Amino acid sequence: MAQGGWIKLYRSLLNDPVWTQTNAEQKAVAIVILLSANRKAKQWVFNGQKITLKPGQFVTSAQALSEAAGGELTRRKIRTALNKLEKLGFCSIQAANHGTLINVVNWAFYQGSPQAIGADATSKTANNSTSKTANRSEAESQGAQEVQPTDNENAASSSTSKTAKESTTIKKYKKYKNSTLVVQVIEYLNQVAGKKFDPKKDAARKPVMARLNEPGNQYTLEDFKRVIDNKTAEWTGQVSSSGKPMTNFLKPDTLFSKGHFENYLNEAPAKAPHSEPQTPEDPQDTLREYARKQAALYVGLSAKDVAAKVVHDWTQGDIKPDPQQVLATVQEYRKAGKTNENH
Repeated sequence: MAQGGWIKLYRSLLNDPVWTQTNAEQKAVAIVILLSANRKAKQWVFNGQKITLKPGQFVTSAQALSEAAGGELTRRKIRTALNKLEKLGFCSIQAANHGTLINVVNWAFYQGSPQAIGADATSKTANNSTSKTANRSEAESQGAQEVQPTDNENAASSSTSKTAKESTTIKKYKKYKNSTLVVQVIEYLNQVAGKKFDPKKDAARKPVMARLNEPGNQYTLEDFKRVIDNKTAEWTGQVSSSGKPMTNFLKPDTLFSKGHFENYLNEAPAKAPHSEPQTPEDPQDTLREYARKQAALYVGLSAKDVAAKVVHDWTQGDIKPDPQQVLATVQEYRKAGKTNENH
């Protein structure tokens, strides 16, 4: 897992929920994740398939994370930490039979361009070479990487236009202070509902931003996830009065509009379609029921991915889920659901 080089760790993390809402062990796991994530794209074999790991992604295991964090954290504590960090929107987790794929959400936000972050200091250096030392001190006080002085005035002058452009980009990005949360919300909607909305486009981004920018806003990532989960469960398999699938309305301008979001958030959770509530007689029944609910909720995931998530998330009792049995339960449930829809 060890890699050469270094990462950036900004002081602003001290005010982030990833830091303020986690304990010491969970903080350690978060730092290990940042240290372990790939800096560049690379090829990897995951879950029997060759994939390209993007910057901010890596494949690991609970044991490897524990050893990197000092070796004192149990497998259960590692899982608890990962679940907590995922809920806070720091990372996403994809479990498989051999290893876990971890993706740092919005990796560029945590590991942005050092030139852009130090843009103001670099610009001042180019304009006045006598203030190089003062500018480096200013950059360091803001938590940026030290700005190296140029060797001559020509080099400084040639970098001025590039620095100005980067500075404008950073200012534009900072204008949307909730950009990270917007990406997390849209990615979660895509995952649960099987959509492909682009968080960079206004049609997807603006409805979320509008709710986050409301005066006195207290909405969290969990609030958006609740609305997505509830309406996905309620509308899956349903048809509107005009004959269109209700899942067509699982989109940002419907779910997060001013006239809908607050009402959706306060609705009682909908029952998953085709669910068969029952009183479990043993832990295995509870596990099967949980697998069925996940299959109904995560309609955008394949049966294998749903089964892997169930195995990864299951923490009740002393049962160690059998991946093949869980997969069979998910496939059986979905097959039954399609049969009912055809009739």
